[in-house]
Amino acid sequence: MGRAILLYGANGFTGKLIIKELVNRKINFTVAGRNENEIKALGEAYNVDYRIFDLNDHQNICRHIASHKLVIHAAGPFIYTAEPMIKACIDQGVHYIDITGEIQVFELAKSLGKAAAERGVLLLPGAGFDVVPTDCAGLMAKEALEEAQSLEIAFYQKGGQISRGTMKTSVLGMADKGRVRKDGQLTAENTGKRSKVIEFDHQLKRHVMSIPWGDVSTAHHTTGIPNIVAYMAVHPRTIRLVKFQSLLRPLFRIKWLRNWMLKKIDDRPPGPDQSTMETASTYIYARAADRNGRSACIRLKCQEAYSLTSFFAAHIAEQVLQDSFTPGFQTPASMFGSQLIFELKTTQKIEGLTCD
Repeated sequence: MGRAILLYGANGFTGKLIIKELVNRKINFTVAGRNENEIKALGEAYNVDYRIFDLNDHQNICRHIASHKLVIHAAGPFIYTAEPMIKACIDQGVHYIDITGEIQVFELAKSLGKAAAERGVLLLPGAGFDVVPTDCAGLMAKEALEEAQSLEIAFYQKGGQISRGTMKTSVLGMADKGRVRKDGQLTAENTGKRSKVIEFDHQLKRHVMSIPWGDVSTAHHTTGIPNIVAYMAVHPRTIRLVKFQSLLRPLFRIKWLRNWMLKKIDDRPPGPDQSTMETASTYIYARAADRNGRSACIRLKCQEAYSLTSFFAAHIAEQVLQDSFTPGFQTPASMFGSQLIFELKTTQKIEGLTCD
């Protein structure tokens, strides 16, 4: 076997952060993607092999990934890019992880889990901010209340910014309804239909609204809890505006409008600067409840989302290279346990607050 890892989408904002993590861990890797000039420049800058290919031809993908043990897929929006890469990985017996947060991708990977297991292949999407910290918090809540029947997961990014890639994924999802999990089934529900106030830390309360976060898919696999809602902290004004999303949804299906919005995103900075990544933080909240009114809450304070993503993408990849995994579809916490989040030493568990 040649290089240990092929990093596809290496020239993206998060891809470049992952490169730095792999270099720090002295892991052998190949950079890959569609943009010949940028991928070649990265290969030469880090003195590593590079591959230029798109995801339109199955056999071509197979040819490029075949000499690797693992693919880290970092090229979104993953609703368009994950399926061809996953199928090629299964075909070639190459393990697959990605940094998606898209429910459709988690469900796709789950549907292909049996085929992957038969080939001895690991499929682990969501090896970053979505869903490592929330997946771990959800499992901690389940461990604290074994008979839990419902789970709320929420997050608040303090001082952070989102990358162009994340913004594009959000725009492409505006034409669809949100999702919750009800009685074990994914159920369509308008984004922002549910809202509340959550206490993330001592003297830190925020308004949150329901969103189609990846945990609506993954937390069910991780915990077995049948009813799951995910929330994001937003300004109260945003909650009011989102109530009109169902009226605007048809507009986001208009191709020229969608393309215009994506073009405007390209004019923005690629992602947060170094200072922001060093000072921003992310708060995680998970609340499990049973039929008898008992509940268990977990609160975590984690570092900035993109630095967290690059750390865990590289950390999980390193575990896979050491054959520390079970083949088939997995989530971060189902594979590595609820304490995985504490591999990042800056993570803090917030104590001394009751469930609200």
